[in-house]
Amino acid sequence: MKKLLSLLMAALLALGRAGEASPVLPVCESFPSVAYVTPEGEERTLSAVPGEKPLFLVLFATWCPDCAAFLPQLDALAREREDITVLALSVSADDTPRILSSYREAHALTLPMGCAEAGTAGLLRIEWIPTLIVLDASGTLLGRWEEELTDPEMFPRLAEQFPRAEN
Repeated sequence: MKKLLSLLMAALLALGRAGEASPVLPVCESFPSVAYVTPEGEERTLSAVPGEKPLFLVLFATWCPDCAAFLPQLDALAREREDITVLALSVSADDTPRILSSYREAHALTLPMGCAEAGTAGLLRIEWIPTLIVLDASGTLLGRWEEELTDPEMFPRLAEQFPRAEN
């Protein structure tokens, strides 16, 4: 049943890609581990992110105007849906934890952020920022979006694909 639900989610999320052909990571049983440093200077790995919830992973850069435009929407989703893990990782070599901390403060963001280790963009085949990668609770890749992250309703529509956890 869990596998069927994962396949259904993948199909629903794929509807947002409507026939686009771009190199993407294959759907797999586990997502590659990515190391990152938080704005507070803590070293972490993506594999250490709690796995009981779906993950919305956004790859961005502080110098990217498109990223600055959509990060507040993602921040709102993170506050509204505690049953979905949201993480924004900078893949820019120019960004440091100190720059990320200032950026988060300047943009009044509260979502978890970090500076990804060098080579992350290549590992994840990132060709454009911002990029959104969605994983289910087991770490299976459900979908990814590049460039088309300007629709303010995109994150709420994606989040609707995951039923709210019952308390």
